Amino acid sequence: MVAPRIPVRELLDLLVAQYNFGDCHPTISESVAGRHDIYRIKTNSGELIAKVGRGASGGAAVTREALALKSLTATAAAVPRLLLGSEGQACVLTPDGCAVLVCEAIRGRPVAETEQGFARYGDALARFHLAIDRLPAHDRAAFPEFDPIGVVTRAVVALCQGPERNSCSIRLAPLQDFVIGRLKDTQELWSQDALGHGDAHFFNLLFRDGGNGCWIDLEDMYRGPIVYDLATLVWSTFRQRRTRPLWDAGLNGYVRVANVTNDQLNCIGVFVAVRHLWWLGLHSAAWGQYPMHSDSVQFFKEGLTLLEIICRDACGM
Repeated sequence: MVAPRIPVRELLDLLVAQYNFGDCHPTISESVAGRHDIYRIKTNSGELIAKVGRGASGGAAVTREALALKSLTATAAAVPRLLLGSEGQACVLTPDGCAVLVCEAIRGRPVAETEQGFARYGDALARFHLAIDRLPAHDRAAFPEFDPIGVVTRAVVALCQGPERNSCSIRLAPLQDFVIGRLKDTQELWSQDALGHGDAHFFNLLFRDGGNGCWIDLEDMYRGPIVYDLATLVWSTFRQRRTRPLWDAGLNGYVRVANVTNDQLNCIGVFVAVRHLWWLGLHSAAWGQYPMHSDSVQFFKEGLTLLEIICRDACGM
């Protein structure tokens, strides 16, 4: 059973006891809804974010992100600064088992959804990959291995148990078989022992005014092929009517900074399908927790139609 949300006053008391804010009277307020509970903390020295992961999976995810932020401190990766607890811990646990991390609040915005903006997006992703690739072996080993077939399988399970389980079950069977088959057929081309962000979509890269981009939400960092992050860049263009010029600009921005093989580029299509399935599975499992969750019939109908288009046009189904 997932623990209930922590009352704001109770959370503030916990944080004041566990962290040195350098401020006698910090204030706290609830922020946006999402996979985890987010709170904004205002202190005399600036604004911080507290992220609370409830339940076994939520607590594990927030703990992973806290450890990722801590390990990346020694690199040039553009990520939020983690505030360590009074005993040097990356995150703290509440009495009911929730995990809490505290980091700086990034005041910025995503780049414009233009070719120039996506070129900056690709450039920032490449620099992030180069920076995190310098982590020593003992830190790299802490990140989970990326298993795209497992991602597909778990997403299908979530969809078949979600609010539109009946319609999803009928449409998903041939798509699941096709995507897994393509992954198996191309495994030698995309297999790689690298590090990736894991959720490198458009809104997880925030640019300060006149500054460089900062990557947020690192709970899905992984060991495996960078092609999944590149596919997420391509997937991020689907909000627009003209997608190809945007993803071309993004990929070109990436390759100007870091190397990508033709084999990796040729595998992007199937990983776009993996990414989209992951996203659909996430929303199926968490239906009702996001502002966009109003009409489940239309949401999953349109989502599966896009998946069919991806499999047909990008993967040759």
